[in-house]
Amino acid sequence: MFNNEFVINLPTKELLEQVWAVGTWSGRNVDKFQATGLTPIPADVVKPPRIAECPTHIECRIIDTLDTGDHTIFVGEVVAKSGDPDAMRDGPSTSALSLCSILGARNSSAVANELTSVGI
Repeated sequence: MFNNEFVINLPTKELLEQVWAVGTWSGRNVDKFQATGLTPIPADVVKPPRIAECPTHIECRIIDTLDTGDHTIFVGEVVAKSGDPDAMRDGPSTSALSLCSILGARNSSAVANELTSVGI
């Protein structure tokens, strides 16, 4: 976390392996950009980088946190968005992008209603 700022980079399903790695590896012992081949690029407003391979980015400043015991939830105010204009008309469009997310453990999902297992 840089100066209470963060970037939400919205990955496509083509980046599923890298998303799994970034979401499960600690950044203390490994350079996640170098290890995954992802490319950091400067953000428009905040200090943390955007990921070039992600088609859409949402830059945020932290306005609140919630400690849940073993995790902290960060609440952010959107200060900039960038990327594919068709995907950002009224916010991220799931029809314009084939997004993916990690659901936990080795489960992941893609907006196209596919369920894939990744990892070791």
